[in-house]
Amino acid sequence: MHHLTKCSLFLEFFLFESSPQPIAVGTGFTIQVINGTNYLITNWHNVTGKNAETGNSLSKNGHTDPEFMIVHFLKKDRINEWVKKKVYLIDENFNKLYLEHPRGKEIDVVAIKLPVYDDVDIHNCFDALTQQQFTKQVSDSCSIVGFPKGISTAGKLPIWKTGNIASELEIDHDERPMFLIDASTREGMSGSPVYCISKGETTFGDIVTMGHGTPTINFLGVYSGRIGTDIEIGRVFKESCIIEILRHHSHHPITQNRITSYTYIQR
Repeated sequence: MHHLTKCSLFLEFFLFESSPQPIAVGTGFTIQVINGTNYLITNWHNVTGKNAETGNSLSKNGHTDPEFMIVHFLKKDRINEWVKKKVYLIDENFNKLYLEHPRGKEIDVVAIKLPVYDDVDIHNCFDALTQQQFTKQVSDSCSIVGFPKGISTAGKLPIWKTGNIASELEIDHDERPMFLIDASTREGMSGSPVYCISKGETTFGDIVTMGHGTPTINFLGVYSGRIGTDIEIGRVFKESCIIEILRHHSHHPITQNRITSYTYIQR
């Protein structure tokens, strides 16, 4: 099984302890920082139930701020058995238990510190990435690994969907660390990791390679939904957002190596 398949997790969001059904479903993925702490990464709009652009409720019933989510983890040493874990999003005083970006909901990404579990495996998506960065540009294909309309395979394994990079990576879209993809994504995929996987000719700086025994993988960012409902253009917040969130809330080093090597244009 591909390592990155095991990193994307199915999320169900519940308004109250007594709620019989989730108010929404979504996708998250797991990373591990240098001190061994595990975090689940997903979208701000997933954990709040609010549109990150307007602040309005995403629910037809107007519900917002779910109390907790159920995360479907792979059972320890298994590839087709799952364990459900309850992860609280707010405490009894309605304080947030997730970490926001310094710019708040303007950056639709959050990190949630996970406890240590004895009965599940938490897979670090960084472990599958190629630390050396290869050249990526508009029209290159990308993979979005999540749960379109809540659909999963073989239990709660994610679906791999393919799209294309649709805007220049070096330039921030809408004055935020974000770029666009052209992909037939759907509800339920919000919070999915987005990767660029090269299996053929790959450029590392001035060096061009003609193929690899193992595909080279770079992390691109966090999928955050489509622009409108009638166009197949989606938003992806760049990997720098994750680094900025964790650095803002922690004094510990985050990763041994950078995830990607974009040059960001400061505005």
